[in-house]
Amino acid sequence: MVKIGVFGAMLGSVGAQQAGTLNENYHMPISLGECDKSGCKTAESKLTLDSNWRWTHKVGQPVNCYTGEDWDTGTCPDGKTCAKNCAAGAVPKEQWNGTYGISPENKGDALGIKMGFVTQGPYSKNVGSRTYVMEGDEYKLFSMLNKEISFHIDMSNMPCGTNGAIYFAEMDKTGNKGGDNAAGAPYGTGYCDGQCARDLKWVNGKANVKGWQPNKDDPYGNCGTGDMGACCAEMDLWEGNMISSAFTAHPAVNPGLVVCDTDKECGSQTGDRYIAPVDRDGCDINDFRLGNPSFYGPGSKFTLDTKKPFTFVTQFHAPDGELEEITQYYIQDGKRIENEHSIAQKWCSAQKVKFGDRDSFTEKGGLKKIGEALKRGMVLVMSMWDDIAFDMNWLDSYETKLDPSKPGVRRGTCDPKDGDAKTLREKHPDSDYTITHLKWGDIGTTHPSHQSSEMVV
Repeated sequence: MVKIGVFGAMLGSVGAQQAGTLNENYHMPISLGECDKSGCKTAESKLTLDSNWRWTHKVGQPVNCYTGEDWDTGTCPDGKTCAKNCAAGAVPKEQWNGTYGISPENKGDALGIKMGFVTQGPYSKNVGSRTYVMEGDEYKLFSMLNKEISFHIDMSNMPCGTNGAIYFAEMDKTGNKGGDNAAGAPYGTGYCDGQCARDLKWVNGKANVKGWQPNKDDPYGNCGTGDMGACCAEMDLWEGNMISSAFTAHPAVNPGLVVCDTDKECGSQTGDRYIAPVDRDGCDINDFRLGNPSFYGPGSKFTLDTKKPFTFVTQFHAPDGELEEITQYYIQDGKRIENEHSIAQKWCSAQKVKFGDRDSFTEKGGLKKIGEALKRGMVLVMSMWDDIAFDMNWLDSYETKLDPSKPGVRRGTCDPKDGDAKTLREKHPDSDYTITHLKWGDIGTTHPSHQSSEMVV
């Protein structure tokens, strides 16, 4: 659904393009299982931290290029000059947890991570994070047609307004390294998504200084938006907290990262969002919104109890080489739980009609386009965030300007004010969630013992 490109207040000095050398650039280990009919082989992979969260400093000097919510205009008079003058700070091992709230989560045979919400670092408060799965010195590309991917997660400490998002984005595997971008994937560059994110400090090798405006609604005064946006196809495997969850397909007209300029090309929440070369709405599966309020939530009265950990498995069905359907099921207490809904072209169009929404999904190429992106290969993103702009109402509550009694308006039981960033950060700074047992492979291979038995609908 409507995922905003503002990912909370970040560390006071962020973004960059040259590779910082003032610290060791540590990558967090994570287990990755690759599965086929013969079984799963687990190897150690790595995670890198997005450049937006990293310290931006002058090349070879501990001097900020960006402080609070503003660029140093002397060092960064324009995007190209800034890219030459500034470096993406390396993140040493101790900063992953001490500054960004990310720690290892060891579950015996699988190494995962815990992602925290508000972390008091040595210089400022950090909110959330965004990480990418690596393969060597590049991002790992997951080609998902006729494949499935699974995670074990714990959402029991994720209140209203928070979002533990795990998704694919069609980023370049090098992080757009080259030219003025000497940092690349090891330093978390090259992000793009289905919202044409404009809160990025760097877009395709240039600083986003032109038109940069601090976000007046940010309680910590740490973020803003520039004229440039970074658009690409996005497949949300999971966006959720204890109360609500959704999985959503956002097709894009063109392959890979496309740079847009201002509201005229990127679209906007307050204007015409459909101008964008991506489907910003997406085709989404939120069971509460679709009329099943007892499917997902905290406690034994829900089919999927978010007070306890569970596994979710997402499958991409393309029997004839073109994506036909995206399905999801869950495993909890040893039982397979079916989601009665799936993302398919006819279903997506029918949902738009039912809820009175514009069918941007079909307009932007629908399932065919998202399938093409999944075939080319997409980067796996894991993030933790709150929503400064819209209080996460699109995930777990409702837009207050709409009538909540109408079909499709309510997304969960949260109060619309629960996601207010200032209140949320004060009341629930210790929120977190864990991700372990990451596996992917041919359909039916990540959890073969749960392919047909002990199903719960």
